[in-house]
Amino acid sequence: MSKLIITEEQIEECIQDLDASEEAFSEAVENFKTRQPVLFAFFFSEGLQILTQVEKEYLFYLAVMHWKAIYDNSNQALPQITEEQLGKAEERNWELLDGVKSKEFRERLNVFFEDSDQEDLLAFAEDMLTLEDQDELTEEGREPMFIALKSMVDCLLPE
Repeated sequence: MSKLIITEEQIEECIQDLDASEEAFSEAVENFKTRQPVLFAFFFSEGLQILTQVEKEYLFYLAVMHWKAIYDNSNQALPQITEEQLGKAEERNWELLDGVKSKEFRERLNVFFEDSDQEDLLAFAEDMLTLEDQDELTEEGREPMFIALKSMVDCLLPE
């Protein structure tokens, strides 16, 4: 079985699908909630309370987009993620980030790209968190948002 790698083209297609209508987004949300209840609930958990309301909503949109890109391009059923798996992935990602000395956000994320075969998906998350017009995202919120998305990817598409 070959490894599923999400490409930039697949991400773009997913964005177009989600932005096509409110109904398309609602369907993706319902699919995510039904198929991955633990992962879905994670994006509403206490661990993300540091985020502003705008950040929480934006992170949820990005999570649904990541889910849809992975789900739509998977040729097989994705395993249901457990709290334990998610907790381990999140802990591993925070440990990686804690080992980085740089203060600059993009430089701090380089550690996640070194051994990943999901570069396009991670680059998309990084880009969406650093867009010039994203001035409502706080410096304190960007890292937890990236870690949440990276942990989701790690669980759904293990290396």
